[in-house]
Amino acid sequence: MTAFPKYRAGIVAMAQMLSMAGNLKMTHVPYKGEPAGVTDLVANRVQLMLATPGSADAFVKDGKLKAFATTLPQRTPLAPLVPSRVERFPKFSVVAWAAVMGPAGLPRDLADRLSKEVVAAIERPEVKEQFARRQYFGHGSTPEALRLYLREQVELYDRALREAGVEPQ
Repeated sequence: MTAFPKYRAGIVAMAQMLSMAGNLKMTHVPYKGEPAGVTDLVANRVQLMLATPGSADAFVKDGKLKAFATTLPQRTPLAPLVPSRVERFPKFSVVAWAAVMGPAGLPRDLADRLSKEVVAAIERPEVKEQFARRQYFGHGSTPEALRLYLREQVELYDRALREAGVEPQ
């Protein structure tokens, strides 16, 4: 397994989308943060960007940006007219995710307790509501399940980048 640690999910996702789009060629424009990229997108200094709802939704609602697709597997109630990744790119597989992690060597009992507490917090109605408002959908897992998921994600990124012809830096 080869890891591409310098590539963030957005870069991998865009590379995968471009490889599926056929002969479309683009130039990667690195930004220090998403807000600067969205500002340039609104100003038409860049023509396409993978952006999170928190950065782009207000501009989409104001008609300053057009949402081409979500990276969700289904349409979201917050943007029902925006196609899902499955509708636009049926084989698209890179998705954004986040995890709560601790240092290597964290005692097993502490890792289990933290995992249970995170799962309990995510299940609270007010937390679910806040996540949903931002089009995030949280769920918890065990440390073992997260470890397997991380391994799958690294393999998925590796395959997506290889298929897109992206070389590791």
